Amino acid sequence: DYEIDSIIAPGVLSLCEKYFKSERALTGSLVIINLVPKPSVVQARTLRSFNEDERHILAVMTKDSKKPHRSSRVQEKAQNYFMLLQHFDDFEETLQQVKALPTWNPLAQIVVQYTVPFDNETSQVEWTERLFVELLSHDALKVNVMYQFKNDTNRMRVVTWFPYHNNSCPNAVANIRQIEECVVDEKLHEVSGKVERTHKIMPLNQDLYPKIP
Repeated sequence: DYEIDSIIAPGVLSLCEKYFKSERALTGSLVIINLVPKPSVVQARTLRSFNEDERHILAVMTKDSKKPHRSSRVQEKAQNYFMLLQHFDDFEETLQQVKALPTWNPLAQIVVQYTVPFDNETSQVEWTERLFVELLSHDALKVNVMYQFKNDTNRMRVVTWFPYHNNSCPNAVANIRQIEECVVDEKLHEVSGKVERTHKIMPLNQDLYPKIP
């Protein structure tokens, strides 16, 4: 189970580097990540991939929604949030805590990774729509959601929604589309006999992306 959960972590880091950008960053964009006292294997592995990245493109601040927030010197509005969720209750608790922080910024980029692979597309669509709707109720529009299916754990899919497509107003969630996916390829090294893994990010249907003014 650990191997299945962890092989996609480098791809998750690459996706986050793409979504989290800050022109004002000195050593890296600050990313606020929720983390429980006993994180799952995939949560721990994902966080480790951030910390072990020698380039330090992203700086990480972890928060546990089940613990009270202690005052911090960091007062500047956050530009990035990364939420690692196993259940929807995790999301509600995490959102309430980050909203209580002096750094809360609904205009920030929010990336949500659902760490438990879905059984089927029906449950994925239902959970994703619910997530977008809840974040919209808190005025958050820049949201990407990453997820996997149990029968395809080497592939991480990413969906978002376009609130202004076809002159729409952001008052209801519609126009949810998959924008890209990260695929892990596995090959057996002829000499060492070890499995070598590489990941590739593939944008999807870019010609169909609505333009956001």
